[in-house]
Formats: sequence, structure tokens, C-alpha cells
Amino acid sequence: MKTIILLFLLFPLVNVHAANIFNLNQTTSLDTTESQYIPKNMKDCLRQLDRLLSDSVKNEIRSLPESAFLNGTHFGLGMWIRNNWGLWDNDSRLHKYFVRCRGQLYEPDFMSGDILSFYYDHLAGDKKIKSKIRKFEKGKKWW
Repeated sequence: MKTIILLFLLFPLVNVHAANIFNLNQTTSLDTTESQYIPKNMKDCLRQLDRLLSDSVKNEIRSLPESAFLNGTHFGLGMWIRNNWGLWDNDSRLHKYFVRCRGQLYEPDFMSGDILSFYYDHLAGDKKIKSKIRKFEKGKKWW
């Protein structure tokens, strides 16, 4: 029950945070939108999320089980990532990074899900995260 309550609290918090703080524009170049930087790779995604999310949001994420976080953010923070980091744009450098790592049929929904999964591990202090990212970038199973 606590997980469900936290999930309902986190979802609007992340959605409002993303909608109010970030300019939701279409991709206009390979590495930026009109005002939003597009990360280069997974490590850069984690750095950008650390920079963009407040400490209170990070603490809420840490308090959730991973499945609740991933399920609860797909249409909030996950959608913001897909739309603002150019995951729908085949010319975006982040989209190209994922295709290089995982293959041409890799969908933006999975891309944002992997970013969020790695971010959860990052916030949880997973000591193997660098190794997992290297496996991910080589197209291997990392989970």
C-alpha cells in the first residue's frame, strides 16, 4: 500500500517538475533542441538527470521499488525523456547511440525505460553500474 501511495505521489511530482521546468520543443539539431541539451550516451543521461531532478525527487525515487518507479514514470519522466532528448528523431545523437548499442529495431519506449532503469541503479548506489553500461554499449545483456 505504501508503494502505491508513493507511486501516486511521485508521478505528478515528476510530471509537474518536467512540464514546468523544461521547454518541451521538437528536436532542431543533432545534439540540442531549441533550449534542451541532448545527452551523448548513457553516462551523460545519468549526469543530466542528476542535474535536472531535485534532491527531493531523487529521494522519492530511492524510496520506491524499481518496478514501481519504472511503471510509474513511463508516461511522466519517461515521456519527457523520449520527447526532449530526441528519441523519436532518427538524427538525434542519443537515438543513434541507442541504435549503435542495441540495434535498429530498438524503440524509444525501451530507450527511455533503459535510461530510467540505469538511473534507478545509479541512485541506489549500484557499484556495478559502469560494468553494466559497458555491457549495454556492447549489445550484451546487462541486467
